[in-house]
Amino acid sequence: MTLEEYQKQTADTVIYSHDIRMYYSVLGLIGEVGEFDEKVSNEEILQELGDIMWYCSQICNEYELRLKQIIGPPLTLFRLTAKVAELVKKYFRDKKEIKQELEDLIGRIVNQVHILAKTTKRTVEQVMDMNIKKLQDRKDRNVLHGEGDNR
Repeated sequence: MTLEEYQKQTADTVIYSHDIRMYYSVLGLIGEVGEFDEKVSNEEILQELGDIMWYCSQICNEYELRLKQIIGPPLTLFRLTAKVAELVKKYFRDKKEIKQELEDLIGRIVNQVHILAKTTKRTVEQVMDMNIKKLQDRKDRNVLHGEGDNR
């Protein structure tokens, strides 16, 4: 699965209203990065990486950006996510254009997901495939609204 295919497919799993998409996606990304730090098994790590990718995809959809991978100086997921939150905060405060900076930051998060997936002997493509299958299963069972990993 390519990043472009993944981005298109994740749009079908959005369950919140359009007027809160950016808030929801940025806060969700921050939450998932926090949860990622708590996981210990490879399976749990892969699940959280998939969730991180989903929120990155939704941020890109909201700003009409292309989900892509950008290699930059190594930063932790926490620092990159904090930079996304700060950038979006400034957008709402100052109404300044942030598309290029946001696309670069999201691309660097995708790069970190790629690196972290390799530690579990998986690829970012496999992470996205697993995530889409999980979301489609939840959608089919009408439990996208639920809470927690085991729905």
